[in-house]
Amino acid sequence: VIAGLWILSVVGSWCNFLTLFYI
Repeated sequence: VIAGLWILSVVGSWCNFLTLFYI
């Protein structure tokens, strides 16, 4: 469960980074 949450947090941070990069 902890690993899953960690992966979700990493993916979410990457999505936010890509969004800011494209904007």
